[in-house]
Amino acid sequence: MLRRQGGGTFVQSSLWQSFSDPLVELLSDHPESQFDLLETRHALEGIAAYYAALRSNDADRERIRELHQAIERAQQSGDLDAESDAVVQYQIAVTEAAHNVVLLHLLRCMEPMLEQNVRQNFELLYARREMLPQVSNHRTRIFEAIIAGEPEAGA
Repeated sequence: MLRRQGGGTFVQSSLWQSFSDPLVELLSDHPESQFDLLETRHALEGIAAYYAALRSNDADRERIRELHQAIERAQQSGDLDAESDAVVQYQIAVTEAAHNVVLLHLLRCMEPMLEQNVRQNFELLYARREMLPQVSNHRTRIFEAIIAGEPEAGA
């Protein structure tokens, strides 16, 4: 439900829109706020990975494994679009595996911004290819910690 003072109450098709639209506007108008989003992503992704390592089930881990492999394939082929998409889907899968509905809701609310931010980060990374192995190794360490059920190992 969306309530507008003096305008009435309406059924809104998507829950995240009312939350994310002002943030999307802020990020568009103030490029420096992309760093705020990156900091927030790091915090939420770290918490999600920690809880995914503790709480994930076999199906969660299989989905995470499939998406990690998709990221690696896209990276090997140099397909920035496929890699960006796979990273977003991977992060959603990790957050789902955390089995924390609040974390998942926050991520879903941020999904449009997350997609844009991941894409921008890959554009920068592909311009500085020497950084790609570091990012890939970091992601692999977190992936391995989740699969092994060792939350502290991914930190």
